[in-house]
Amino acid sequence: MTTEHTRRIPADVADAVTALYNAAYRDVLRSTTVLAGAADAPDLVQYAFQKAALKWDEVGSRSLDGQKAWLRTVARNRFIDDLRRDVHFDELHFQVCEHYTSAPHNPADVTVARATLERCWAVISAMPRSQRAVAVLAWREGLAPAEVAQSLGISPATVRVHLHKARLRLGAEVGEHLPFAQPAAQGTAQKRRAS
Repeated sequence: MTTEHTRRIPADVADAVTALYNAAYRDVLRSTTVLAGAADAPDLVQYAFQKAALKWDEVGSRSLDGQKAWLRTVARNRFIDDLRRDVHFDELHFQVCEHYTSAPHNPADVTVARATLERCWAVISAMPRSQRAVAVLAWREGLAPAEVAQSLGISPATVRVHLHKARLRLGAEVGEHLPFAQPAAQGTAQKRRAS
């Protein structure tokens, strides 16, 4: 299955996007930096140029100013989408804090929860690209395995394998402070109780 992320870009389109990059990058980066800051702007602009390559039929017929405006709009929209995702992250942060808070506003529990959440996302960020994509879509975006599979163009079984490996890696690297039980640990605990 060919998706937007795996589609080949024809050589003539690649050449046209390269020419656009050479003509527009600095202007688009400058305006995006004002919006998003110097740390995030280059990634947002890169994303906009990738989208331009994939939608060249729509972008290529515009004037240079029109193409720059299109790139700025795509970068701005991506920035807004990222802000919305951060809201979901904050909600998850609240849920993790709520999980660890044994008494209202217990500073120690809140500190452990924040550190745990930051460590979880650091581990997820270091995962292989496909595993990270599955973990983010499932846990940060709240998609069901079938939705993740459809979104990434992979099978639901592959999604479950990636999630299983991601949980194991989180368990190994984050340890006892995980807000969810590890599958292997659950089975072991149930066996111990039965005997």
